[in-house]
Amino acid sequence: MTEDDSQHRQQQVAVPPQADAARASSSLSSSYSEWPTQDNIDGIKLAFDHLVGEDALLGLEQLSSLLQDVGLQAPSDVVLGLVEAQASSQWALTFDETMQVCASIRAYQIGKSQSLPPQSPSGSLRALSQRRAYMDSGWLAQDQAVIAYMKKLELHKKRCERDGKYLEARAASVRLAELKTQEAQRMRQAIMERQARSHKYLEVEIALAEEAFQKDKAQLADLWAQRTHQFQQAVDLQVSKQSQKHAAQLEAFQYAVGSRRPAKPHCSKELLNQRRVIDLLARQGCYSKAAAVQQATNGMEAAEMKATLATFEAEVGVKEAKLRAKQAQEMEVLQGRGARGRDQLKRAHAQELEQRQQRLRNLKAELQNLQRLEIVHLENFLDGQARAGKQMPLEERGFKRDGMDYEYDLVGI
Repeated sequence: MTEDDSQHRQQQVAVPPQADAARASSSLSSSYSEWPTQDNIDGIKLAFDHLVGEDALLGLEQLSSLLQDVGLQAPSDVVLGLVEAQASSQWALTFDETMQVCASIRAYQIGKSQSLPPQSPSGSLRALSQRRAYMDSGWLAQDQAVIAYMKKLELHKKRCERDGKYLEARAASVRLAELKTQEAQRMRQAIMERQARSHKYLEVEIALAEEAFQKDKAQLADLWAQRTHQFQQAVDLQVSKQSQKHAAQLEAFQYAVGSRRPAKPHCSKELLNQRRVIDLLARQGCYSKAAAVQQATNGMEAAEMKATLATFEAEVGVKEAKLRAKQAQEMEVLQGRGARGRDQLKRAHAQELEQRQQRLRNLKAELQNLQRLEIVHLENFLDGQARAGKQMPLEERGFKRDGMDYEYDLVGI
């Protein structure tokens, strides 16, 4: 490990998550906090020094080689967007900016490996993960010359404490705190400048999210229209089968009724007595009387036959009415199930659409608040540094959040 490597690692400030920032990034994968490791930093530093040589900036072509050497991959448009957002000079990166780009690409790879819902605007979510990764990585660069001077002041302060020169130690301590406060101001200014450069990129992310939602909404409408059509076809098929079943039942009933239709009347006692009288008169040879009685009996038999048929038709009518009522009830139940199914499909469609609209609203709100949360994250860290005596609190707190009211426009939204 070289002296430059050791010096560079000391100049990185790992921002610990505070209460507000922890809530802002609680939904991220724990993999973000596991990268970069010290081996990652050493590997990127070695590749950076090898590619830039005596130059202090890394170009785009060299960045591609560096990413390939350290095993990081991302689409070219993602890399260009990150470079545009991070680079202090045009299309060239310092080592600290290169580390920020690498951290964002690492977050992009983790986001790609996680299973996102197919209906989510994944492009915007990946861009969101890239922007979040800057906060989680904690890469806040410091000026190397200032760091070297601060190291000398720290050594001088310890030497004075050891030699009993407490006034000089106090002066060195005050100067050291002032330098750290100046670095905090520089960090704030760096975030402001970077956010100003990434303002248009944020607008593009929101526009892409809205465009993806509109496409997804149209696809969702087509999908549910297809589901409703398929359901209606199934209902129509069941209704058709039920109608055929009812027709078969009615036909079988009518066939059974026809086979049981009475051919003879239900004879009354009077008709039976008349027949016995006719038979007795015929045996006695009283044919004229027998013929007269028979004529009267035939009229009586016709009347009783008509009554028998009327009774039979009435019974058949009642049974057929019951059968038809039962069939109508079955058909009504089937159609009712179909109507309830269609209503459930409509409610499910509306619910899924509302869920996706809510996801879009959450995504837009999160995108719009990222820069604000980034500043909150830094302020919490710097407040902790001030409470620990590692820096002096700022007298001018215009940058500090006062009821989330900033003196400058964070995102212009």
